[in-house]
Amino acid sequence: MKKKILVISPIFPLPLKSGGQVRVYYLLKYLSRYYEVALISLIAQEDKPHIPEIEKFCFRVETITGRIYESVFEKLIAMMTPLQIKRTVRRFGQLARGIPFQVCRFYHPDIENKISELMNHDKFDAVYALYSQIAPYMKQAKSLTPDARFLLDDIDLAFVTKERELVEREGLGRFIASVESKRMREYVRQTWPEQDCIVAMSEVDKQKLLQLSPSMKVAVIPNGVDTEYFRPVPEKSYNHKIVFLGGSLHHPNVDAMRFFYNEIMPLIRQNIDDATLTVIGEFTETSVFGQGDHVHLTGFVEDLRPYLQDCSVLVAPIRIGGGTRLKILEAMAMGIPVVSTSVGCEGIDAVDGQDVLLADLPAEFAQKVSSLLKQPDMARGLALNGRRLVEQKYSWDSLLGKVKDVFK
Repeated sequence: MKKKILVISPIFPLPLKSGGQVRVYYLLKYLSRYYEVALISLIAQEDKPHIPEIEKFCFRVETITGRIYESVFEKLIAMMTPLQIKRTVRRFGQLARGIPFQVCRFYHPDIENKISELMNHDKFDAVYALYSQIAPYMKQAKSLTPDARFLLDDIDLAFVTKERELVEREGLGRFIASVESKRMREYVRQTWPEQDCIVAMSEVDKQKLLQLSPSMKVAVIPNGVDTEYFRPVPEKSYNHKIVFLGGSLHHPNVDAMRFFYNEIMPLIRQNIDDATLTVIGEFTETSVFGQGDHVHLTGFVEDLRPYLQDCSVLVAPIRIGGGTRLKILEAMAMGIPVVSTSVGCEGIDAVDGQDVLLADLPAEFAQKVSSLLKQPDMARGLALNGRRLVEQKYSWDSLLGKVKDVFK
């Protein structure tokens, strides 16, 4: 008889709009080969048509729907329901006890109800929580099934992200980020060791966690790529198109684009006046780009590949954030050369100058992008090495074999 695993996620796996969703999707797909899997997840109303696709992997899928309100008045009325009052009171109570806001904001009574319902109905051998925001529910799950194995997949090291936000925050925003950063770090230090295993994205992330608490049990399962889906284009032609992959709902992407557009892109266009930037993803903060006609915003696209294939260089000018950037691995898998900051490429076992080009200062970043746009042979060499790296170390088929080890 197969073991049963309960997966709890704050994001629904489909559609694949973010790196986090890609990770959840492939974890579910792989786990279903060896285990019986149930999923509890928050979901947006517009994403509900994707539930049947995930039901192919799970014997049970339970979702809690978030709503988008048309007006402030409608939202205020909704907050007066007993469920929302309970939720608000509980959130304030958590904040008063020093729990970080980014953890409190994901509290929902229906998640507690779903956990109780499923765990009282089925005996689960393991509970797998994704993202640090889901950690509070592990205590409830442990009280219901103390013999199960409890694992937390800390996708983006939220305390690291908040610490790095201090670099670009000012005034009240800097103060709030400082308080949240300290709260998140202390919360991780106190609660993560209670889990049977923490799953980190890289050895770099593992060491950061062990510095907080040497007693943590940490396993490394990096982000990966479907190397059959993302493949290089034979006889690729090169142009002067630059691409960035990511939406504005994730603040590090907004900061990255503001940095790139204001400080790096003008330097590139001084050398290559027809250089353009394509931003793939739901990037609604269009004010970042001013009035430039050399920027193309695609919005969300179902298939990234045609857009990536049409560009010559992917940039990852990330200055804040934790975890590893799936966008870099996907570009490498498709034979697209990458220029990144050191933070953007953190946790990826790539060699600067061989698999990727790294630069943190605007002038150096612009120079390396310009070199790739002007020298197709140099771009091809970097692309070949990047593809080889992904095949050897970051294909999902090879990486997800490690998942079984953490459930032993």
